[in-house]
Amino acid sequence: LSTKLGGLKANLTMRLPRKGEPNYSGSLETDRFNIGKFLDIPSMGLVDFKGKLSGSSFDFSKLKTKIEGEIRSLDYNNYTYKSIEANGTIQKRYFKGSLEIGDPNLAFTSDVEVDFSKEQPLFNIVGDLAKANLQVLNFLNDSIQLAGLIDVNFTGKDIDNFVGSAKFLNAVISNPSTKLRFDSLNLNSIIKNNIKFLHIG
Repeated sequence: LSTKLGGLKANLTMRLPRKGEPNYSGSLETDRFNIGKFLDIPSMGLVDFKGKLSGSSFDFSKLKTKIEGEIRSLDYNNYTYKSIEANGTIQKRYFKGSLEIGDPNLAFTSDVEVDFSKEQPLFNIVGDLAKANLQVLNFLNDSIQLAGLIDVNFTGKDIDNFVGSAKFLNAVISNPSTKLRFDSLNLNSIIKNNIKFLHIG
């Protein structure tokens, strides 16, 4: 099926009750589907997904869908992520679930909560970060790589808009000339009287 937002191939069982929202379950495959326009998230673009889904409603304000499968590619923040195994629930512009990412610039296994309903997205992530090239992923301007156990809760899509906290255990931060190791590293960022304060400890 070809749509204005991209290609869809679906095999779904549907129930259409006289009252209430429709229910559906089955398999779905997308080909360059513009998930950013569908969910009204400007920082997100095309997605190639293959897997299972089950949920209710086709009304965006009531949509609640559980997905399980492989995201073969996903455009976010001007970078195309590859090889993501996803298992979770999408509700409006909110996702909660588990991700296993095998991208060349991001190797990560985590429990994730992401909310795109505000101007700046909210991230609540706990996981094992084997590798992250933060410059290539468009989070930093400098060539920085990061690895370790992480627990982060913040808003913002890049370092300039970062507000919240990040905890790292057994962390390694490196650039082309230096590698630093930390047993524990805490980062906190707040805005007070329109001034941003950053504390590292």
